[in-house]
Amino acid sequence: MATIKDVASAAGVSVGTVSNVLNGKTNNAGLIERVEEAMEALGYRPDAKARSLKNTRSRMIGFIVPNIEQAELTALLSAAEERMEGLGYHLTVKISRNNRILERKCIEQLLMERADGIVLYPCGENESYLKETLRKEKTPLLFVGPDAEAYGGSYISIKYEKAFAKALEECRRRNERPAFILERGMIKKDVLEELYRHDFQGEAVIRQIDCSGEKGFHAAYTLLEQREDVGAIIAGNAPIARGTLRAARLCGKNIPVIAAKERSWIEDEEAYCAVIYADHRRAGRLAAEKIVKAAEETADPCREYIDADYKTTAELNTGIPAKKEGGKLALCLFDCPVTDAVKLMADIYSRRTGTQLEVKALPYDALNERLEQIGREKSAAEDILMADIVWMEDMARENRLLSLSGLPKGYADGFLDALVTKYGTFDGKLYGLPVMSGAMMLFYQKDLFEDVGLKRLYRRRYGRELLPPATWEAYNRVAEFFTREYNERSPIPYGITAIRGNNIYTTIGFLTRLWACGGDVFRGGRICINSESARRALKNFAESYRYVRKDKIIYNYNEAEREFMNGESAMIVSYDSHMVNVSDSSKSKVAGNIGCALIPGRKPVLGGWYMGINPYSERTKEALTFLQWLCGEGAAVPFSLLGGLSLRTDCIQREDMAAVYPWKKFLSETYEISRMRTCPGNRIKRGVWSACNHIIGGELERLLEEKQGMEEALVNMEASLKQL
Repeated sequence: MATIKDVASAAGVSVGTVSNVLNGKTNNAGLIERVEEAMEALGYRPDAKARSLKNTRSRMIGFIVPNIEQAELTALLSAAEERMEGLGYHLTVKISRNNRILERKCIEQLLMERADGIVLYPCGENESYLKETLRKEKTPLLFVGPDAEAYGGSYISIKYEKAFAKALEECRRRNERPAFILERGMIKKDVLEELYRHDFQGEAVIRQIDCSGEKGFHAAYTLLEQREDVGAIIAGNAPIARGTLRAARLCGKNIPVIAAKERSWIEDEEAYCAVIYADHRRAGRLAAEKIVKAAEETADPCREYIDADYKTTAELNTGIPAKKEGGKLALCLFDCPVTDAVKLMADIYSRRTGTQLEVKALPYDALNERLEQIGREKSAAEDILMADIVWMEDMARENRLLSLSGLPKGYADGFLDALVTKYGTFDGKLYGLPVMSGAMMLFYQKDLFEDVGLKRLYRRRYGRELLPPATWEAYNRVAEFFTREYNERSPIPYGITAIRGNNIYTTIGFLTRLWACGGDVFRGGRICINSESARRALKNFAESYRYVRKDKIIYNYNEAEREFMNGESAMIVSYDSHMVNVSDSSKSKVAGNIGCALIPGRKPVLGGWYMGINPYSERTKEALTFLQWLCGEGAAVPFSLLGGLSLRTDCIQREDMAAVYPWKKFLSETYEISRMRTCPGNRIKRGVWSACNHIIGGELERLLEEKQGMEEALVNMEASLKQL
């Protein structure tokens, strides 16, 4: 194994010089490069512990939890580790096994290992010791968990009072007297008894136990054998809940169980009538940020509260007709990953209703032509139609969509704010439901932006920090850095994956830059594409294609996703609905390594698709029933897990969706800043934009083929658009 002396010898410098390079104490570019080249050639890796002895910080944060069996604690640790990595720290986890003596040992070990800070999920029996440790130690200590404020100092307290109040209110409404089997320390007994008295008379039945399925089974079994008045059980965590279910089955009782746990549709849908959950991932991220801040500077004590919530479990059968209807429904859809998910959901619906669903998936232009043909011929061949949001206004105005007035009151309120208005409403009436998300984002390989050597090299080359780009100028700069043709030390061949060709996708790529530069296609009723803003946008657009793969042209988002999943490019700008496979490790080489951000320039083109009903269909009632189910709350999670992404607010906020769609936290903000493609008079003319896509896309492609220059491209765009 190579040593620091070997590196010094190979680089022709002293050991002290190598040490200065490793610790960032020199700005001599030539010297740094010689040392880095020697390290790379010898395969030398610095000893982090040895380096930390020379520095004031170890860059290590300790995190103590009672166990790692509970999904909540796993989520807490996972989110904390991810956030700490981004802040330049690493995590050391210790397990206290809910034992006060082991908890003390964990703290002492972390102090000996020179942790820069400690986050503790306390076991609940060390109050005096922890207060004393907080008083005498300089190492920051942050408490996380129920009743974390009891210890003083800094804390993130997870509060269950409001969620339990909702659960008790629901039990009273259903006339089910609940009993409680809870983990010690989850909620104070006197507080819970007071909540209980608000909805029920008599004494609350409370069992406080250790966290285990076996203890939960024992407590539930004895409770059900001894008490005939128990109508429901509220279980304090997932292991206790599983033990409770097993005990109920053994006792022959079909008793509702409300589980306090991380939400997981796979586990919850048939097992629990409701779930009490706290956002432990948010707690983990917050803990990482607060403890790092405390480690790096004198910070005010952290005082944060996270309230748990109560949600009934939506069943997949919700909205499906009770009796089998039979018959057939024909769907005309866009050929994309979401349609694959619709096909799988259609199979579920068919098995439960007897209705056969035939799905026809067409490419973009072919679908546009087919929808035109249906309206022109008043064809009843298809019952349910899928359409781009820019087609909505014309289709509704021309009566080529059926008004969805038959939906239950409040049905549309469950979608993300303003989405129904943007996706399916015309002249105050609802004609379509959001079925395919259209949030344009930046996706990148996260490890590339966290690599210390690459960050140092980027800083030396450009005089800036290596970060996910916030502007299109920075986008090209980062793309150049990661393109091996321009940087032989890049670990990957290409900076970006990008679409080209005479199509809508190339046009959208240009529009994001045009809008970011302050330009537009139409403004004030006039064509304004031949402008100085457009020149700047076009120059940036053309430069980006220096950093893509040259031996293969990417023509659409599906192809772009497949190319990015190969792991040979650093970044891609795409729509979330076309990136559903990047987190699947069986298909993607970059799964688990995806970073997401708002797009450069912060002017995304609003995308997305809706589903509506063909007014000429002979089965409009049956079509509405299917559409109501597919876009409803009960089907939201399975639809998302199968490759779609429901735009229902509750589904997007679920933490069990984070592993499948790591970018979901950016959805709301992306939709807020997204712009619709409009024509003069702020109308969304379907025919005009269809022509624009090919006019602009065609001129862009000729520019990229070097058949014309930028000035000629803009002049040609302007002339062709005027002919419209």
